[in-house]
Amino acid sequence: MPKQDIFLLKTEIQQLKQQIQDQRTDYLARIEALEKDAQTALHVTPFSPLQITSRYQDTSQLQQKSDSEDGIIKLNVGGHYFTTTVSTLTRYRESMLGMMFGGRYGVKINTDGSCFIDRDGTQFRHILNYLRDGELVAPPADFNSRRELAQEAKYYLLDGLVYQLGSYSMKTFSGKKKGSVECLQMEGQIVVAGTNRGTICVWDKSSLQLVRKLKGHSSSICCMMFEANSTTRGSRIRFSSSTSLHSLPSFTSTISYNSQSSPTPIKKSSPAPLVTGSYDKTLRVWDVATGECKHLLEGHTGSVFCLQVEGGIIVSGSWDQTLRAWDLHSGVCLQTFVGHKDRVCCVAFDGNNVIVSGSWDKTVRVWDLTKGVCLHLLTGHQQAIDCLQFEGNTVVSGGDDIRVWDLVAGKCVHVLEGPPKTAYGEDFIDENDPEDIVEKHRFPEESPQFTCCVQLAGNCVIGGFSDHNLRVWNLNASNSTQPMLTLQGHTGLIACLHVTPDMRCVISASWDRTIRIWDIVAGKCLRVLEGHQDAVLCMQTASHAIVSGSRDQSLRFWKFD
Repeated sequence: MPKQDIFLLKTEIQQLKQQIQDQRTDYLARIEALEKDAQTALHVTPFSPLQITSRYQDTSQLQQKSDSEDGIIKLNVGGHYFTTTVSTLTRYRESMLGMMFGGRYGVKINTDGSCFIDRDGTQFRHILNYLRDGELVAPPADFNSRRELAQEAKYYLLDGLVYQLGSYSMKTFSGKKKGSVECLQMEGQIVVAGTNRGTICVWDKSSLQLVRKLKGHSSSICCMMFEANSTTRGSRIRFSSSTSLHSLPSFTSTISYNSQSSPTPIKKSSPAPLVTGSYDKTLRVWDVATGECKHLLEGHTGSVFCLQVEGGIIVSGSWDQTLRAWDLHSGVCLQTFVGHKDRVCCVAFDGNNVIVSGSWDKTVRVWDLTKGVCLHLLTGHQQAIDCLQFEGNTVVSGGDDIRVWDLVAGKCVHVLEGPPKTAYGEDFIDENDPEDIVEKHRFPEESPQFTCCVQLAGNCVIGGFSDHNLRVWNLNASNSTQPMLTLQGHTGLIACLHVTPDMRCVISASWDRTIRIWDIVAGKCLRVLEGHQDAVLCMQTASHAIVSGSRDQSLRFWKFD
């Protein structure tokens, strides 16, 4: 390449980097503004432990107790007074109370020294008992009180309690089938589903009506992501008889593809750009509001199997054994990463300068986005790596076992043992799908089970396996290699899982046609959601709603009221 062209290319890259930095600054400013709005909506003031301790005579003693999470707290909840401890209120740190009394949000202090929460206090004793005992032993008996408590649990972000108490309604939409639902995403009131026929359908979540179809890909959709949804790292493999605690009516709302449906205009604010990857070896960037394909990203010579969008950057992984980084807004390929010796099946990107990828070559690689070089080659897995998650300086990868890696040191810090070897299972293959990614040659007659999906939740790792079970490990336990909990109930491969924000519940979708909601503290199944007629392949959750896609060619919308 001539030196002049190299100079121009470097100049263009520097300009793109500056654009990315400007966008990042803008996003941070928007986040800060939203946090201020949230504090205003919650009627709170900036929090400091001294705001609580200064109301007491022996502030140093209370500060010491608060630091050890044994401090006594007086609460005024809508005029109802309660006394509890910091440790109780912060039992689930991602709950509203955990964030308020853990220092992330603030609280109002009355002149009598109590902390004021502007909510209905009639149900708050149940909230406290749930925090103290880890379960609700005696929920309200009548329907209205139960519903009120469920709404309070939603406000306090106590997902485990919501899933125990929530009630349901059901609507069904029928129409012509348009292919197996391979992947899906939610953005605000929009649900987008990609099928094995290359069709992308956009739905309105409120009305459950078809908005439009996005056409352009010539083969199955492997992966998709809205820019705003990129906080969910790559955590699931892309594989193409408990009872509920409280007996409530089951709910399922089915969305099927109706070619006769008239598209409904998208209302409210337009969603973020959508990026899709396909077996046709291309990526596309879509404006979902107009249905326009903004960019066609070509360069991969194999199926685009995984992607992530973060901070204006798209990172894609392909069966051509490479990764590529693209500018979301211009469609320009910024970098190509070469090193893997087999298909790249999972990728995670921190939005800054670090990319992590997993491959069928049994390795995890850590890449420098700017320089395009491999920083670490992480080896140890004995089978193909199908899933990983990247949080902070920690990467969790799943193959024949689950491994936890320290990115700073570039080494494995935990090896979490998977299930024992088993005879090859025919349920790994969909004989009717010529593009099924799980090829039989991967599995000898006697082969280890493998990790289908993995999530890192605080000090815990949750894995879904091909032996139909979920396992939970505590990384702080003395024997961290062994699972502290095995959740049994599914009768098919675990396709994907989601951990609720309070880290109390896990939602799993399986090839056994069901979705299950688990309480990982109590170690039991809270709900079994039945309705799909074939394997559940993908799932998204938001605001106590679940959208699932299946090989039965339908989407189902499960909502907890």
